[in-house]
Amino acid sequence: MEDQTLPTIAEILASTHFLSHPDSDTKVVKVGEQFAVKYGSRVTLLEAENMEYLANTAVPAPKVYASMKDPEEDRLFIIMEFIEGETLEAALPSLTSAECDSVFDQIRRALIHMRSFPPPDYLGSSGRRPYLDGIFFSDPVDPKTSGPFADEDEMNEGMLRRLAQECVPSHVRLLRTIVESTLQGHRTVFTHADLQPKNILVSRVGSKADGTGGVVEVKIVDWEMSGWYPEYWEFCSASVWEGSKPEWLDAVQDMMVVYPKEFLMVKLIRNTVFLLGG
Repeated sequence: MEDQTLPTIAEILASTHFLSHPDSDTKVVKVGEQFAVKYGSRVTLLEAENMEYLANTAVPAPKVYASMKDPEEDRLFIIMEFIEGETLEAALPSLTSAECDSVFDQIRRALIHMRSFPPPDYLGSSGRRPYLDGIFFSDPVDPKTSGPFADEDEMNEGMLRRLAQECVPSHVRLLRTIVESTLQGHRTVFTHADLQPKNILVSRVGSKADGTGGVVEVKIVDWEMSGWYPEYWEFCSASVWEGSKPEWLDAVQDMMVVYPKEFLMVKLIRNTVFLLGG
């Protein structure tokens, strides 16, 4: 692949082979036979850096070849390897029980490996940068709300500051009491932070001409929100959304350590921020 010529911005923009919805603000297109390119004004260099960080690990993430900025528009391009396959969200109904077991085992092993990485002395996105999760949103970016944070207490305070944007002081006071009694004493681990079936690609490798046989391999994509979080965050972010399929919710409980009280707390915070806040 080293001798392959990377696509130009013009070639990327000319591609009509969309791997994402064509009308999305952030688009993913196939360029030639080798490349998938993610681009848009919301694409961050952080996502490329996260995948580069994982390149020499056992975590199944796409290989990144380059990232570049459009000199005429405020948008970033991440050039990655193209992976033939479909999302786990689309593939689930057609996978056999054995194939599902294989997929979930690959994800489980990837998570165990990620959680073994030596942690830094902060909580936040990679490179000591703010979190991108909307729970920590501030505009302009305020480190007291968005991070990076020195420890879990500071992170909790950041969430409470975000809640204060949506709630009356008496409600925030009540939430503070609950947060301080539940979100304490956790390890810091590297976390995908948006692990959903839509962000997992499933490919069939070594299949026969009729599409049967072979093995199912997994690649995890969309690493923009990844970083260093308390150990409960992966489980909560993977299971908190109401629209999650039953098969996925069952699998999450088998693939990950379950954090019951933390799940309820994070769900309450998300509902308060995104339902009350709109």
